[in-house]
Amino acid sequence: MNCLTVEYGLDGLVSTKCDVYSYGVMLLETFTRKKPNEFEGDLSLKQWVSYSLAEAVMNIVDVNLVTSMGNRLQKELDVVASIIKATLDCCAESPARRTNMKDVVGMLQKIKIQLLAC
Repeated sequence: MNCLTVEYGLDGLVSTKCDVYSYGVMLLETFTRKKPNEFEGDLSLKQWVSYSLAEAVMNIVDVNLVTSMGNRLQKELDVVASIIKATLDCCAESPARRTNMKDVVGMLQKIKIQLLAC
C-alpha cells in the first residue's frame, strides 16, 4: 500500500476520494510509526493494522503516543482505536466505500471530545 490509490494507478483518475485515501495512509503512518513499504509479501500497512486492531491497539500504536497508566490508559487506547477505525474507513479500496472528508472531520471532532473527557 502506498499513498496512491488503485484508481489513480490503473486509470489515472484523480478525485477527492484519492485525497481521503492519502489522508488515511498518512494517519496510519503517524499512529503506527511505520511506512507503507515496510511490509513483505502481500501484507500492507492497512492489512497489518486491520488484523492487529482486533487483537490489541497497543500492538500497533507508536508507544510514544500513549503515556498514561491504569484507567486513563484504557480510555486513551479507546480513543486511539476510534481514530484508527476512522482511518481505515479512509483507506477502503473502493472509492465508493471511502468516507468523504466532511464525515472524516466530523468523526475526528467527536473523537477529540472523547479525548478531552479522559
